[in-house]
Amino acid sequence: MSQPFVMIVHTDEAESGFSAFFPDAPGCVAAGETLGQLKADAASALRSHIDVSREEGLAIPVARDFDAVLSDPDVQENLKDAFVILEARPLARSGRVKRVNITIDEFALDIIDRAAERVGSTRSAFMASAALEASEDANAA
Repeated sequence: MSQPFVMIVHTDEAESGFSAFFPDAPGCVAAGETLGQLKADAASALRSHIDVSREEGLAIPVARDFDAVLSDPDVQENLKDAFVILEARPLARSGRVKRVNITIDEFALDIIDRAAERVGSTRSAFMASAALEASEDANAA
């Protein structure tokens, strides 16, 4: 499984919400009113950053492990007013959409629907994202 990117999260005092940057993907930022929305935006922002870097012939960002990022002197200054430090993976590349019919426990489906709503996602997108995050090879850049 590919290494997740460390993101340094700050609260936005002027507005309610959160913003984040990725020390290993300079120029890539994410934002959201909730931490769930921030994580969803982070996955999308990382995917876009990687794709643009590839298209422009630039170096593809490589994620370092958590300890390496936190011990980096260039990062330590930004840790002083960080709200939280999280990890995020790039959104998997979009492929062709395929409609499927599944059978699932009603209680589990209710949990999925509530979780998807919390992060501002659809049921299908949430399930796909959760499956890709759990996969060992789906998150390769």
